Amino acid sequence: MSKTRLAILSLLHHEPLCGYEIRKTLEQKRINMWGASPLTTLYNELNKMSRERLFEKIGVKVESGRARSVYGITERGRFALCRTFQGGKHDIF
Repeated sequence: MSKTRLAILSLLHHEPLCGYEIRKTLEQKRINMWGASPLTTLYNELNKMSRERLFEKIGVKVESGRARSVYGITERGRFALCRTFQGGKHDIF
């Protein structure tokens, strides 16, 4: 599993988040996995992972007049995350 996927699933394992919150949390932890265009890459990866049913949209949060999709990890996502950690040590944070 890529570090990007591992980071996203790890965050969603702790609590449901919107894409903006995922990005902000990674920035606060000083993790930059996307280079010059973080939003495009992040949302592309979120779309791929959603199609693979690793997480799902569980609601919408409105902040500052903007509607943001909130994502929660699925059982399939939990399984993928557990399987990754069982395979060896991973330290992304």
